[in-house]
Amino acid sequence: MTGGNHTQLTVRFLKVGDGINDAPSLALADVGIAIQNEAQENAASDVASIVLLGNRLSQVIDALDLSRATMAKVYQNLSWAIPYNVVVIPIAAGVLLPQYDFDMTPSLSGGLMALSSVSVVTNSLPLQLHRSETGRNR
Repeated sequence: MTGGNHTQLTVRFLKVGDGINDAPSLALADVGIAIQNEAQENAASDVASIVLLGNRLSQVIDALDLSRATMAKVYQNLSWAIPYNVVVIPIAAGVLLPQYDFDMTPSLSGGLMALSSVSVVTNSLPLQLHRSETGRNR
């Protein structure tokens, strides 16, 4: 191609398997999901990105649904934590000291950073109550 738009093809490949013969393809997949039957450890569960305990194929849909909800929560936490830290860290470092004669004590600075972490954890806790598209609790 000369002078045109170059588009790049991105292929996402998900493989689901339950046995030893699936291990090579699970290892090569972007996301490998192993279904582990009766608590038997096998090569597929060693190389898979996700190991589902049970023998229901519907668990794959549940795992994908939970992963989408988790990533949405990660983006939500980042959307407020980054601006919070962009504002609070310079203040804690003393950026307001020369002009406004304001500085934070180390204990207040540590408390504000702990508040950030506690807020992220508290905001993420509802993921435990997440219900899948198939309607079963985790």
